[in-house]
Order: sequence, then C-alpha cells, then structure tokens
Amino acid sequence: MLSQNESQLEVEESISRVHVRKNFLYDYYHKITYNIISERARERLSLYTLQFNPDIEDLNLVSAYVLTKDKQKIPVNRDLIQVKDVSNSAKGFSTLKEFRIPFQSLQLGSQLVVESKLTAKKLRLDDFYSFRYYFLGWGYLFKNESIELTSEVPIYFESYDPNGKLSIIKSKNKWLIKLKKTDIYYIVDEPNRINETQKIPSVLFSTQKDWKGFSHVYSKQITPRLKEPLPNELKKVVSSIKANSKDKWIEKTLEYILDNYTYLGDWRPVKGAYLPRSLQEITASKYGDCKDFSFLTIKILEALGEKAYPALIRRDYYPDEYQFRHPDVSAFNHMIVAYERAGEIIHLDPTNQTVFDNHIPADIDNRFVLNVTPVPQGLTKTRAISPSENQVNIIYHMSKLNNKKKEAQVRMSTKLYGQEAHRIFRNMQQQTLSEVKEDFLESFINFDRVKRHKFSKFPKPAKVVDKNGIDIQADITITSPFVKTSLGEGLVSTRAFYLPNIIDIENFEKGLVSDYWINKPLLFTREIIYPIISFKGQLPESCRVSTDFFTVNTTYKKIENKIVRRDQIKITQSILPNNMFKNKIFREQVQKAQDCTDPLVLVL
Repeated sequence: MLSQNESQLEVEESISRVHVRKNFLYDYYHKITYNIISERARERLSLYTLQFNPDIEDLNLVSAYVLTKDKQKIPVNRDLIQVKDVSNSAKGFSTLKEFRIPFQSLQLGSQLVVESKLTAKKLRLDDFYSFRYYFLGWGYLFKNESIELTSEVPIYFESYDPNGKLSIIKSKNKWLIKLKKTDIYYIVDEPNRINETQKIPSVLFSTQKDWKGFSHVYSKQITPRLKEPLPNELKKVVSSIKANSKDKWIEKTLEYILDNYTYLGDWRPVKGAYLPRSLQEITASKYGDCKDFSFLTIKILEALGEKAYPALIRRDYYPDEYQFRHPDVSAFNHMIVAYERAGEIIHLDPTNQTVFDNHIPADIDNRFVLNVTPVPQGLTKTRAISPSENQVNIIYHMSKLNNKKKEAQVRMSTKLYGQEAHRIFRNMQQQTLSEVKEDFLESFINFDRVKRHKFSKFPKPAKVVDKNGIDIQADITITSPFVKTSLGEGLVSTRAFYLPNIIDIENFEKGLVSDYWINKPLLFTREIIYPIISFKGQLPESCRVSTDFFTVNTTYKKIENKIVRRDQIKITQSILPNNMFKNKIFREQVQKAQDCTDPLVLVL
C-alpha cells in the first residue's frame, strides 16, 4: 500500500466530461495534470501516448504543455507529435492509431498537462450506451478527480463507493461526481493482490435498466449474422464430424477449428466490436478472433442438430470485478459458446489451444456470463473448477543415497488432471520439448539442486487431452545435505521439493489493502518415500489444518525399511478476503499450515 506522501506518480487534477446524444453517440473531454515529483514519473511521461480507433471515433489533441516550477507554460512542439498506425495487418478488423507526444522540457517539480476531446462517429453496439468510470485508476495517486455526464437519452446511474470517498450531485439528465477525500490510499505492488476494483470507487452510466434488456438489444443485432447459411466448405466438415459417435462431436469440432484456423486475439472492433465477421470472410482468411471462433463453433454444432449460442464473458484467470446491476458492455472482453447438453448449459472456449470438453478452462470458470439465448436470461455464472478435477499427484521415490557426494537418486512419478494437464500441452505448442520438461521440473523441484534428469515417460504433443489425466515419470539426481544426529546416521532435507504456495503470513504484517489470491481450486498430493539406513528416534507427528479456504494434512509412516511422508493440500476457495488478515484464529491456522508443510529433515 502506498500513501499520497509516498507516491512517485501523482495526478494533481483529472477532469472528465461526457455528453451522450440522442443517437447514442457521445463526446468525451478529458484534461489531466500530472505532478512530476520523481525521476520515475518524468521518464514514464516524457513520451505520452493516446490511442483511438479512427473507424469509429475522432480524437483531437486540444492542448499539451508543461508548467514549470515558476508556472511558465511551455507548449509541446506539435511538429514532433506523431500519429502512428498500430493496427494489426489482418484484414476485416478496424484500425488503431496512437498519438505519440514528446515532452522534451519535462523536469522534476514541473507539471504536465494534456487536454483531449474524443468524438464518437459510429456506435460499437447500436441503440446502447454504457460507461464505467474508475476513480483512482492507472496506478497513480489523485489529489482531485471528477467526472460530469450529461445525456439527451434516459440514463440509469449506479455508484460503488465502499469507503465513502465520492460526492455525487444529480440534476435533470446531469451527474457530477467528485472525489471528496484527499487522504487517498492506493494499492501498489501488493503481493498476490486481487479484487483491487472492489477497494476503489467507480460509477456506471447505462441506457438499459437490466441485463435482460441489454441481451435483447444485443441479440437483435447478432441474430442476422447467426442466420447466415453454411458455406460448402463447412458442410463437408459437418459431414466428417457427424461420422463420429455423438459423444465425440464437441471434441472433433474444436479440434477442426484449432487445426485449421489461427487465433488472432485482436480486441479492436469490427462492426460494433461485438459482432463476428461473416462466415465467408472467416473461412477464406483462416484466422479470426474469439467472436469468429465462437461463430464457427455455433454454426457447426447447429448443423449437427445441437443447440448452441454466443456467450459474453470477461476472460481472466483472476475473479470478476464488482458487478453493477445495470448493464455495462465493458464488463466483457471475450466471446465463448453456450452449448446445451442434457438440458444444462455447458460453456466452451474454442480459442483455447487445447480442447476442453470435460473440464472448464481456468480463465472462464466461475465468472459472470451472458448467454445470448432466444429467451433472455440475464447474467449467470459459469461452472467453477472443483479440486477433484484439478489435481496434481506426485510420488518421489528416493534411493542410492551417497553421503560422500551429497547426492540422492529420485524416481519422480506424476499424474496430472484437468487444468494442470492442459498446461503441459499448451506449453508444448509454445516451447521446445526440452524447455517444457525443464519448466515442469522447476514447478515441483528446486532446479538448482538437480544435477541430472532423464524422462522415461512424457506425453507427446496433442490438442486433445485425455480426460483420465496424463502420466509423467523422470529419474533425477539431486544434491542434498547429509548430517549425523542422535536419531540416525544420515539426513536428507526435503527442501529440494516445492509445495504450492498457500499463504505467506509475512504479508499479513504489511497492511494490505486488497484481498489475497491463493490459487485456483486444487488437490495437491505428494508422497516422498525414503529408504532407512538407521532409525532410532520417533517419526514426526501428523499435522492437519482445516479452514474454509484450504486444508493441509501431513502424515508419516514407517513401512518396512522405508519412511513415507505424505502431504495433501486442498484449496477450496481462491480468494482470501482482506478482513481475514486480522482474524487471530485464522492467522494461527495459517502459521500451523506453514509449519505442517515446512521443509523437514528426515532420518535416513
């Protein structure tokens, strides 16, 4: 957490004014004044950029200048300003341009002022307007900030102000919202931070009252595209897929798209930003964004006699932002497919590099989603990942201990399910096989201690992942300290083996503002089997911790001439709310969990 006095990036004033016209087009005026109070701020702002989409909006740089310490105004040299085309070269997508404004006279103690006006020429989505404004954004600290909106069409307004920092003044068709407190704290560089937007104020303006109304507006615009006839090329594909058993149709459809089309990942608007290109364009170009891939999937499934619909979602590994009651189109950044299976909606993401049918991808699980079905439903949630489907099972079988060389041989046997299995196959599409193997080892072993390794079992590259999991096996030589104690003749430290990070209790002492991210739901099981050279003492006691967020269970057994240590961590909830940091009982449980899973030294 960084206070206003400690900030290196400070905004003296930010003023925004928006006017929405009768046709839903709008004008957006913005003036911002930065205080250059650090070298970091000077370097970061010396080349100032503004982006806009010339296909749907005009951007006018009203003024840009530096105010020196003695308040001398030095305008930017407009001859040095560049307007660069930063568009992707792919056809069928709109352009993106960027103002690059050099401030050559920027010095510590001065102020930088930029004033701009954006005028919308075309709507991203017909007959709809929404705007969500975050106060205290961009990682800067704001001393003064305001937004004013006037409208010629009816507007629904909603505010989120958890700490009472906003002043809201409303008159007929006009809103003025200001920061009323200057003792602002902002979240900066907090470890494992999450839900920042739930700690800062924001406001929403929308021309629709609820999500069902928005769904009706959107459905009316995308339906004509969804009714396009299937090109002959896709008719042949459908016939080929239909030749398989019905339980393979989803897999074969997604596999066809992954094998034959390149995902562009371009978030610039085509017509309206939220509508796919035509089937003819997509099949001719052999590439597309999420809307195109979802459109292809829907049309193929429909031709197979299945029911499938577009679905809008915010794709992110981390949880959703605070969700307003009124609809906001910026709540979404991705389109997926809502597919009816046995009366239940299943969500598919055809842009994933591996085929998910039995598992839901981690970047769309447990998130708000708008299924664009014939009868509008409003917002629902995608299915959450469960620990039982996202598993890591590892057995380390140690042998051939060499006290003189400080070495041990380890047979590492791993079984991965769900998201953890898909990660291996995604990596194989982006890295060399040797890099993937090393990354895998580094996930579970302190790689600095690995002297040699050889894999006897490793999956081959594939786009379809076996729902029964994948097996990986490796023989590893590790270095590890050996000492003598009264309990036995030699010891080896289990520090060579990593466990998933649960919660670092040291972070609780840092006065965190945000909530704390733990991990996706996961069941992690690890066994370490040690041969016994000589054993005279007692095994450590079992250790168990159970909370609403995770459970930890560590046990030890002596079986013939072996000691077996078993660690199991089950993560059931991903987010630790900020108020738990001060809960004494919970802190004690976290400390105990750390003690359970701490590296131990075992007698050999």
